[in-house]
Amino acid sequence: GGEGGGELVAPGAGGPSSSTSLRCAGIAIGVFVGFGSAITGTSGPVIVLPLLFLLGLEPLRALGIAQSIQIPIATCATIGNAIFGGNNINLLLVVVLACGLVVCVPIGSQLAHSVPQRTLKLVVNVALLIAALSLVGRVAAASLAS
Repeated sequence: GGEGGGELVAPGAGGPSSSTSLRCAGIAIGVFVGFGSAITGTSGPVIVLPLLFLLGLEPLRALGIAQSIQIPIATCATIGNAIFGGNNINLLLVVVLACGLVVCVPIGSQLAHSVPQRTLKLVVNVALLIAALSLVGRVAAASLAS
């Protein structure tokens, strides 16, 4: 795709109705992703990426949006866990994970920009499928154990 491709609304085709529908779609997706990520403990990108792909966004644009929404989701989820979850946060694990993220996110970002969009979308979809199957497997195993 070219510059600006994969937009929800074509550039210049705006007008009040398309702008309003884009905002409404954004709000609806935000509500769904916020609620879904809070009750499942998954990050926002796990839920929003498939939706953005279904809406036709190119992989790099979808990944950029998904990465950007992590900050408010993580902040709100952490505050919610602190208020409602008591002592559920392992600060040592938080620090260790954050160190790994700080080092590897720029590397992953550079890699994402260097591979063909089709390959990137395939890699993202396979990763999401593995995550989904892992979650379903854990739920099934827990159900069988109880």
